[in-house]
Amino acid sequence: MATYPNLFSVGSSGLAAGYTLQPSSNAIGSLSQPVSAGSATNPVYLVIVGSGLGSATAATATIGGVNATVTYAGPEGTYPGVDQYNILIPPSLAGKGQVNVIVTAAGLPSNTVNITIQ
Repeated sequence: MATYPNLFSVGSSGLAAGYTLQPSSNAIGSLSQPVSAGSATNPVYLVIVGSGLGSATAATATIGGVNATVTYAGPEGTYPGVDQYNILIPPSLAGKGQVNVIVTAAGLPSNTVNITIQ
């Protein structure tokens, strides 16, 4: 199956469709307001959805131009054809404000979405 990653956005602003997850407290955060970048001992994950992962089994990501670890790239699990990306937000991005998020799979970059980091 061909790969052409596409990230979903909310509204016309390009806001990423998804949420944040802080495993240490099981806290889930909305992307409609600024999110925490976490820390090395208390990480925060960006969980976003899209389509077009195809047969690719791995992906890379940048947040605000900084390489970010993708811990999961695969089926979302509820809706056929919807892909999920779990991305560790680099703590170095704390205070950066609105930043772009891009996922790359099979050498192909996705469209750009954004989040705001407090």
